[in-house]
Amino acid sequence: MIDLQIASVTVNQKTCIGCGRCASTAPEVFRIRKGKSSVRDQPDFSLHDYIRAAERNCPSNSIKVFELEE
Repeated sequence: MIDLQIASVTVNQKTCIGCGRCASTAPEVFRIRKGKSSVRDQPDFSLHDYIRAAERNCPSNSIKVFELEE
């Protein structure tokens, strides 16, 4: 069994529409600042399912999740 862990998360500021879905889904990871989403300074990457849900539900596909295999 492969254990996947999140290495990093990015939000494309050029395509983000600032709808806030990600911040509602995973407020420990995302926040809305100046009308756009951003990743918090010390995000909780242990919330794998919520982060993946935020990525899937982003209407502008601005969130990208990068994982490490252990």
